Amino acid sequence: MSRDLAQRVASRFIEASAPIEVKEVEGRIEVSGPYDKMQNLVPYLRGKLEYRGRDHTWWVPKAKMTPLKIKNLQKKVNEINGVSGPEPKKVEESAEAKEARIEEAKKLFHRAISMRVPGLSFGFIPVNAVQLTGVLTDLRVSINKAGGDYGPEFSKFYPHLIKPVEFEKLLDEVEDQGRLVAKAIADLSSIIPRKFPNLKIDVGTNNGSYLFVVSGKTYDFKDEIKKLVPVTFNGQGSFWYAPIQKVKEGQVKELIGYLEGEERARAEKWKAEKAPPAEERKRTNQRGEHCHDCGGWVEPGEGYLFNWYDSEPGDFVWKVKHKDPEDCAKVRAEKKIRNEAARTKGEARKNLMLMCMRSEYYVDGTGHRPSGEEIYIDKNSLGYGGGTWVVVEPGGNYFWYVKNNGADGDDWSRNNVSTGGAGAIGYRLPMTDEARVLIDVAKDG
Repeated sequence: MSRDLAQRVASRFIEASAPIEVKEVEGRIEVSGPYDKMQNLVPYLRGKLEYRGRDHTWWVPKAKMTPLKIKNLQKKVNEINGVSGPEPKKVEESAEAKEARIEEAKKLFHRAISMRVPGLSFGFIPVNAVQLTGVLTDLRVSINKAGGDYGPEFSKFYPHLIKPVEFEKLLDEVEDQGRLVAKAIADLSSIIPRKFPNLKIDVGTNNGSYLFVVSGKTYDFKDEIKKLVPVTFNGQGSFWYAPIQKVKEGQVKELIGYLEGEERARAEKWKAEKAPPAEERKRTNQRGEHCHDCGGWVEPGEGYLFNWYDSEPGDFVWKVKHKDPEDCAKVRAEKKIRNEAARTKGEARKNLMLMCMRSEYYVDGTGHRPSGEEIYIDKNSLGYGGGTWVVVEPGGNYFWYVKNNGADGDDWSRNNVSTGGAGAIGYRLPMTDEARVLIDVAKDG
C-alpha cells in the first residue's frame, strides 16, 4: 500500500487523539472535536445546542446557558476526553510537535502494511482503517490490548481506538508468529509425500492463511486422522484442515506412517483378490511397446506381458518387458553413455564460451575473415543467423571463436567477422591444451 494511505491513517490517528473542546467565541459557547469522540457527545447536545455543518461545530448563545449548565457540559466533555476536573489544563501543541507525532504514527502504520509474513497480513480498509487478516486466535489478547476489533480471521483497527505502545507490541508478535509459520511450512514440506493413490496431504492457503490439508477419499480413515492430527472437517470442500502452526511434525509423520501402512494393506488385498492365474501372467507381446524396466523399445514377439498392480487406478494393468534381461542391461548401458556424452558436451560448450567470449579477446574492426580449419560447435541455427564455430589458424597457435549474430533482433553493431550475411562476433585467443580439449569435446557431430 502507498505511503499516502499510511499518511492519511496516521493523520486520522493523531486527529482522533485530540480532545473535545468547549470554547467561548463572540458571545457563543461552541463545542467541537474529533468525529468519533463527538458521536458520544451528540445525544447529550441535541436539544441544547445547534449544529453548524460547515465546520462541524455545536453552538448556543452564551446568554441561554447558565453557569451550572456550562459546568455540566464541561463535565460531560471531560468524561469523554478521559480527564478529571471541570476545567482541565489545556496544553497547546506546536505545529512541529504535531508533525513529529504524525510522522511517528505514519512509521507505525507503514511498518504494519509493509510486513511480509506467511499467513498474516495487514491492509487498509475504508475508511482510513487497518485490518489484520489470518488465523488470529493466538493473537486475541494482544489485538484487544492494542485497541483492535477482534475477529478469528479478520481484526480491524480504527485509528481513534489504537493504543500505539500495545499496537507496536502486536506487530512484534505478528512477526514472531510469521517466523513460526515459515518454520512449520519448511518442516512439513520436507516430510510430506507428493501423494497417496487416493489421498493427498499438503500445505495449502486460504485467505492468505497457511493450512495443513488432508483431502481425497478420507472416509475410511476419518477417525484415525482426527485422532492423530488436530484437524477440522470442511463439509463444503470435503477436506480436513488445521492452521499449520497447530500441527506438529511428529503428528504428521505418524499420520503418514499410518496411511502408508493402510495403502500397503489395501494393495495386498487387491492383489490377492484380482491377480490372474499364474499361467496368464506372462504372454508374448503382440505389439511394440517400451520396456517397463529399462524404457527400451520391445518389438512385437520379443518381449512378454506381465500383470502389474498400479496403485494410481488401484487395479492390475498389463506391462511389457524384454524376455532376456541382458537386453535391458544393454539399453541401460547405452543410455548411460549417451547421457554422459550429452552432459560432457554441454559442459564443454559452456566452458568454451566462457573462456573465449571475453573483452580482451574481442578483435576490433570489421570485415575480418579468419582462415584455417573450421570446426563447427553448434550448427543447428546457422540458416537463421545463429550457430557457433571455431577457426584454428595455420600452425595451430591461435584460434578464432566465432558466434553468428545475424538473426532478426540481434545487435549487429558488434559484428566484426564477415559471413556473407549480417555478420558474426569473433574472438581471437591463443590455443592452449585446455582449449584444444574443450573444442574436441564440444564440436558438433
